[in-house]
Amino acid sequence: MTMDDQATRLSNRPLPALFEQQAHRSPDRPAVVCESDSLSYGELNAWSNRLAHWLISKGVGPESVVAVSVPRSIGLVAAILAVLKAGAAYLPVDRDYPAERIEFMLRDVRSAALIDEHALAGDYTAFPDTDPTDADRRTPLTLAHPAYVIYTSGSTGRPKGVVVPHRGVVTYLAFLRELAGLGPDDTVLNLASVSFSPSVRDIFGPLVMGARLAMVPQPQAKDPLALLAVMARHQVTVLPALVPTMLSALAEAAESPVPSLRLGLTVGEALTTAHTRGAGAISPGLRLVNQYGPTECTMVATFHAIDDDPVDGRHPIGLPVPGAGCYLLDEHLRPVPPGVAAELYLGGEDLARGYVNRPGQTAERFVADPFGPPGARMYRTGDLARRRDDGVLEFAGRVDDQVKLRGNRVELGEVQAVLAGCPGVAQAAVAVREDRPGDQRLVGYVVAASGAAVDLAEVRGRLAELLPDYMVPSAFVTLAALPLTPNGKLDRKALPEPAATAGTGRAAATAAERALCALFAEVLGLP
Repeated sequence: MTMDDQATRLSNRPLPALFEQQAHRSPDRPAVVCESDSLSYGELNAWSNRLAHWLISKGVGPESVVAVSVPRSIGLVAAILAVLKAGAAYLPVDRDYPAERIEFMLRDVRSAALIDEHALAGDYTAFPDTDPTDADRRTPLTLAHPAYVIYTSGSTGRPKGVVVPHRGVVTYLAFLRELAGLGPDDTVLNLASVSFSPSVRDIFGPLVMGARLAMVPQPQAKDPLALLAVMARHQVTVLPALVPTMLSALAEAAESPVPSLRLGLTVGEALTTAHTRGAGAISPGLRLVNQYGPTECTMVATFHAIDDDPVDGRHPIGLPVPGAGCYLLDEHLRPVPPGVAAELYLGGEDLARGYVNRPGQTAERFVADPFGPPGARMYRTGDLARRRDDGVLEFAGRVDDQVKLRGNRVELGEVQAVLAGCPGVAQAAVAVREDRPGDQRLVGYVVAASGAAVDLAEVRGRLAELLPDYMVPSAFVTLAALPLTPNGKLDRKALPEPAATAGTGRAAATAAERALCALFAEVLGLP
């Protein structure tokens, strides 16, 4: 190992200290770029230091939470770094969220301050540009203090704030360094919304390892053509938070490859062969690694390098990352044998503290770990998985995605994987809809591949060959594109209701037939 390798190893220190080490080691190296704007490590460190000292002067410190409501830009990175340097945790506020949700988050977390564009543009020249130390902060900053709070959808209808300490982030970044080999020659694209936990690896992966971070302005963040242009212009090498739906969209939009791109880390959704089969159009040398992990376990719990196509169309989620515990347990918390699907529980030091002001939900999801040391916890994911004989984990859907239709259990992920593999289909989604009370039905949504037309009758026939009758959608909808959330995931709530289709039979010819048709229409809620 060279002296430079030794110098750049990650130390067991909080996030701001890791960034400061890199900034002092290479102050003139480009740190972040956004369109035509760029900052070196030294410039970014000085800007965030002044902001941090201003926050400290306002009483902000460890265990405080500061909301950051800044569009994707270099300023967003400086604001997040400033909050961490002050010792506080940052709460990302996505501008695409409804105003009511944003108000709830700020009130729920009791934000000590808010950094927006107005605050970011203030004059902080009176504050020093030196690194804040524990002597400056109101109390020493440790790995146990929160680094960020990210709100996720709640089963009760209210979002839940997940509190993640520095320890989990630093542990993951050490693993990412080995996995991705990030270094000074790399440029990493920030694909994930700042309110989506994978954005943490987008931002801090490159910044603690001497690479360059390329930020994408919000209007371009969900536009595949714009993203491909950004990747080509900045010679992006790594996509660390690539949602499978966006992977398919990039492959469909790619008119020419991005030769510099070498690695994509997929996250956020189940990965199928339909997502990966066009990856070569983005870059011939693109290597894909599938990662799995909820927000509650600091981004990632398992990983799997993609090197072949699985028989069932769904790529595994892989093996546990170092230090993570992955347990497949039945309803009595007993381990199940290989090949048996069961709920996945996650253990290890990477777990979040819990949910903001939700002691009941925290106790329900973060339970005692009977397989770990005294006091250890594990997180109940609500995800189903099965373990192969070689130890590799396969995702088997959600506990709440296993729906029952007319007494039959249906796994939506299985139907979606088969639908996505049909000829001419580039992307697919499956949902259970109840557009009329009491009338639940399975609906398939497809996006045609570029230059192809999807024959829905052929699709229905294909599914009928591979799936039981009760798992074949009763209706299909062709879309120009799948709707996405601000995080780049499939927005199931935005999937449209299928239009009613007229039959091919003759019209009613008698009074009795007309009355019978009227009764059926009334019962079915149709014209």
